[in-house]
Amino acid sequence: MSISRNTWMLLAAVAVLGIVGFVSVQMGDDAGTAPEISEEGAPAADVSE
Repeated sequence: MSISRNTWMLLAAVAVLGIVGFVSVQMGDDAGTAPEISEEGAPAADVSE
């Protein structure tokens, strides 16, 4: 295998971030989606007004 160490580090970082993100969404679905809804809802309310 001629894959460089930096490539392995990048793949490991992406894998860890992906797993952590997936687990956080599964564990706290309400807590994870609430900020996104509020952030998207505020500008939408301003535009509708």
